[in-house]
Amino acid sequence: MTAFDPLPTFDHGAKFVRTGVLVVNPGGLSCPSPASCFGINRLPERGFIGGMPLKILRSAVFAAAILFAGVAHAAPVTWTIPSTSVTGGRTISGTFVFDTSLPATQRLVSINVTETGPTPTNYTFTGGINGDYYLGQSAAAVTNERAIAIRLPAIPATAGGNYTVPVIFTRECINAVAGKCDNLNTDQSATNVIITSVAAAPVPTMTEWAMILFGTMLAGGAALYIQRRRQFG
Repeated sequence: MTAFDPLPTFDHGAKFVRTGVLVVNPGGLSCPSPASCFGINRLPERGFIGGMPLKILRSAVFAAAILFAGVAHAAPVTWTIPSTSVTGGRTISGTFVFDTSLPATQRLVSINVTETGPTPTNYTFTGGINGDYYLGQSAAAVTNERAIAIRLPAIPATAGGNYTVPVIFTRECINAVAGKCDNLNTDQSATNVIITSVAAAPVPTMTEWAMILFGTMLAGGAALYIQRRRQFG
C-alpha cells in the first residue's frame, strides 16, 4: 500500500482545504495524485453538522430559543358554585373563571352567577377587588347596584379538585371606582361554600412546542446524515 501525503490539498467546492484528514469534494473527487486517494472514506463536508446545513440548524435553534423564551402560564380554571342558600331568602349558583398567573386585578377573568329570590340578579360583569375578595356585578357598578363578593384566599392554580370558599356576599355596592364595585354591604352571605373544578384537556405550552420543533429538526438532521452516509459511504 502506497503511503500518502498526510497533509494533502483538496478542491472542496470552490475552496482548497489542507488537512490531515482526507475530505471529498461534494461535486466529485479531486486529489493531487491517485495514491493519495486510496482508501478514502467520505466525511461530512464543511458547513454541515450531522448532514444538516449549519444555516438551517442555526435557524432552528433560534426559532426554538424564541419559543423557549415564552413563559408557560397556568391555564385559567373554571370553578362551579353549586346551588347555595344565602341569608335573606336568596340562592346563588353559576361559574367563574380564575387565573392565578395574572395580576391580582385581572385574576377574575369572567363570572356568570345567577341569584334568585326577592331581587333576582345575574352577575356577569367582573368587578374590583378588596383584599382577597373578588367582586362581580350585574352591570357597570354604581352605588346601590347589586354585587357579589367571593373570598378566594390561596385558591388552587390548577383544575381538577374542590375548594372551600370561606364566604360569599351578595348585596348592594357601597363604593365603585371607574364602574367597578370594590365594596358592598355584607349582611347577606353564605359561608364555607365548596366549589368544584374540572381538569381541562392538556394543551401544549410554548415551551412544549419549542421542544417539539427542536426535536423535529434534530430528527430531520439525523435522517439527512444517514441518507448522505448511505449515498457517499
